[in-house]
Amino acid sequence: AVTNGSGFLASTAVCCDELFKLTLCTVVMVGYYVFRAPSAYPAVLPTADGEIPVADKVSSGKSLRGLIRFYYREVFGHGTREILKLALPALCYTIQKNCLYVAITHLEAAVYMVTYQ
Repeated sequence: AVTNGSGFLASTAVCCDELFKLTLCTVVMVGYYVFRAPSAYPAVLPTADGEIPVADKVSSGKSLRGLIRFYYREVFGHGTREILKLALPALCYTIQKNCLYVAITHLEAAVYMVTYQ
């Protein structure tokens, strides 16, 4: 994402940074599923008292379907409120990162470092 033959677009740098973090987190989750998650990962989330209904203790094994089920539960299985608790700071961080790239293009390095601290 080159602009006028030099430099780069700040939005592209931030987007690539976020995609890298998403990829790294996905690799870590797949690694956890393959090496650490129990092979009988529950098909449903535990109830409020922590019990898994007996009829729903389905063994998914170490399969692609089990991995997708595991990923979905870990990312989306905790309710909308929990997702928003993470999404709002992530959005603020992304906006901050865009602002930092804009600031570094308009300020000298010494001024940027002093004001960023």
